[in-house]
Amino acid sequence: KELAHAFKANDITDLQWKHHVHAKDNDFANWIQFVFRNPELAKKLRVASSKADAYKVLSAALTK
Repeated sequence: KELAHAFKANDITDLQWKHHVHAKDNDFANWIQFVFRNPELAKKLRVASSKADAYKVLSAALTK
């Protein structure tokens, strides 16, 4: 919930987003996959190209 809120509330700056999400890696997706052991959600998060897209992916997962 906190990560989704951070994307929605713009608590994560564009600079932070670019630092954690780039062509070589996606730290948010890695965190979801390896800490929360949710590879399906991580896969969806990897294709999010913006904070808004990431929010949509996470909020959809939270409503299930």
